[in-house]
Parts: sequence; structure tokens; C-alpha cells
Amino acid sequence: STIKVSDTILSGLRAPSGNGGAFNVMGSIVDLQRVDMASTSSKTGGGAITAQLCSLKIKDSTFKHTHTTGSVKDKTSGGALSLLIRTRCTVDDSTFTNNIAAFAGGAIVCNGCASLEVANGNFMGNKAGRGGALAALGVQVGQPISIDGAIFTNNVASVAGGGAIYFSRWPPPRLGGQLATLENINKMATENR
Repeated sequence: STIKVSDTILSGLRAPSGNGGAFNVMGSIVDLQRVDMASTSSKTGGGAITAQLCSLKIKDSTFKHTHTTGSVKDKTSGGALSLLIRTRCTVDDSTFTNNIAAFAGGAIVCNGCASLEVANGNFMGNKAGRGGALAALGVQVGQPISIDGAIFTNNVASVAGGGAIYFSRWPPPRLGGQLATLENINKMATENR
């Protein structure tokens, strides 16, 4: 199935016992353009969106104050987006502000996703135990995560590091066309904790 949403505001939506505060989708094509999501939450993952086996395209959208309500013990991840099981996702010209996940990926977690491409993204004030803005977890065959033209500011990883990005998968993310190394990730860490 195909889901297209444009020029829409989604606010105050909750999934108090599951995934995806606004959307929990599986096996779908999802196209979001000029969508603003604010103050959405879920218990286990994807404060705004959880996607499994999906193709997800996000353009000119904002995710603000979205969060997971579960604990670190529950491994709640993806304050805004939880990308699972071979999901492919592109995020263009979008902003993630003050999103929170207890375990990983304050803004976005890619846990077994096939690919994540971010172009001209802005990540500000997101918080998680690991990967204040973005976390890539789990070994998955597929394209590496690609980040081009993104800004990471004041994101916080409170437990295992990666104020901007935390990755524990192979291959590592690409930053501006280069494979991520400790050196270029540490350069981003100056404004992230």
C-alpha cells in the first residue's frame, strides 16, 4: 500500500503501549512532504513513526518534541523515527529538534534498516543514551548510512557516546561522501556531547 501525506500538521498523537506515535507502518511506501510532527510519543519506538519493510521518503518536514516513553531497559529507540527490518529511508531538507529516546537515536534509529540517506538535515537538541541525534544498530547487509550537508548542534548521548552519531554496524555511515571514521565523527562532536 502507498501512504502520501503533505502540507499537514500532526500534533499530540500517542501510542502509549506500542510503536509509532503517529504512524506504525509495515510493508508500505510512505511519502511525507511538508509535514510537521510535534509532541507525538510512543512507548517502545518511533515517537512519530515506526517503519518495517518500508520505503519511506521524507521531504521539507519537521519533527519537534517527539519521544519514546519507555525505559533504557526496554531499549526504546528512535525519538522521532524508528527504521526497522530492511526499511529504506531518505530524509531531505528536514529538521529534528528536541526529540528524545531513552536507549538509542534521539531523532532517528536505524536498527536493521537497509539504508538511510540524509541530505540537508538539521539535528538540534536531540537526546538519547547512545546516538543523541542518530543511531545505527545491528549488522545488516545494505548500503551504508549516508549523510550529506547535515548540521548537528547540541545533541546529547548520556550513556554510550555519539552525541551526533552512534554506530555499531558495518559498513559505517558516510559523511559527505566519506566513510565515517573516529576522526571525522570527533570533529562533529565539538558542538554535541
